[in-house]
Amino acid sequence: MLPLILTGRRADAAQHPVSSGTGREVVLLDTLIAGWQYHQGDRVWPLLKRGAPLTLVREPRNPHDEMAIAVFADGVKLGYIPRIHNTVIAGMMDQDMPIEARVLEKHKTPRPWEKMEIRVTMIA
Repeated sequence: MLPLILTGRRADAAQHPVSSGTGREVVLLDTLIAGWQYHQGDRVWPLLKRGAPLTLVREPRNPHDEMAIAVFADGVKLGYIPRIHNTVIAGMMDQDMPIEARVLEKHKTPRPWEKMEIRVTMIA
C-alpha cells in the first residue's frame, strides 16, 4: 500500500479516497506551476479548461534540478512541478508508475507563478 504523498495544497480526501488496486484515482499533489513566466503557457492559456489533461516529463539531466518534472499542454511547456514537491513524484515516474496531471484551476492574475493550479494523480 502506498502512503499519501505530500501535497502542496489541500486535496479533498472525501472526494478522492486512497485505495489500493481498485482503479481509483489517488491525488498525489495539488500545486501551482513553477516557472510559468519562462515558458510558453500564455500561448495555450485560452485552450486550457478545467480538467484538461497535461503531460508530465521527467528531466533528470536538468542542470538546476535532477528531480525536475516539466509540465506540458498540447506539446507546449508550461513550467515545472515546484522543486519542493517533485522528489517523490519523480521517483514514482522513474519507476514507471501511472502518474497523470490535469488542470485544476486557472487564475487571472498578473503573478505568473499563480496562473495555473494542477492536480497530479496516480491510478491505484
